[in-house]
Amino acid sequence: MTLGEDKCKNCMTLSMPALFQVFSYRAGTGEQLPEARNTPVAQTGQSYNMKFGLFVYCTVGRRHELEAGMAGRDRALYGRMIDELGRTAAFGEKHGYFAFGHPEHHLQIEGFEASNDPALMAMWLGKHTTAMRIVTCGFVSTANNPLAVAEKIATMDHMLGGRFG
Repeated sequence: MTLGEDKCKNCMTLSMPALFQVFSYRAGTGEQLPEARNTPVAQTGQSYNMKFGLFVYCTVGRRHELEAGMAGRDRALYGRMIDELGRTAAFGEKHGYFAFGHPEHHLQIEGFEASNDPALMAMWLGKHTTAMRIVTCGFVSTANNPLAVAEKIATMDHMLGGRFG
């Protein structure tokens, strides 16, 4: 486990494998960590609460549908996946999860990991939540213009009321 900084000025992120993100807050108060956030947790002598996020791969189809082949070309399966992602984000928010993360993946006609635009997916997930942070796990640099990505990130964060990460 390594210690890293979040974009937020008063937050600390504990980096773990890509399964989830953990954000630490002062136990019992809900306060974010003080400015001395770069001090290793073990040296502070304080206890912290952790907030957990969900992470999903946007997979089109169930196992048997994927094994049949070309699931990514089936509009009904794609529609079902989109609907399920929205419902999963709403479920996560209802049950206290802090964030919902998703990656960007292209050209997966077999049905695995079909999420072609993180900003569009983030807007869909934001439509189904009110307070949960929506985390895109990066924009593929070879498929995106850096200026367009900066514009998308700024616009999405504004449209989601500061919840886009």
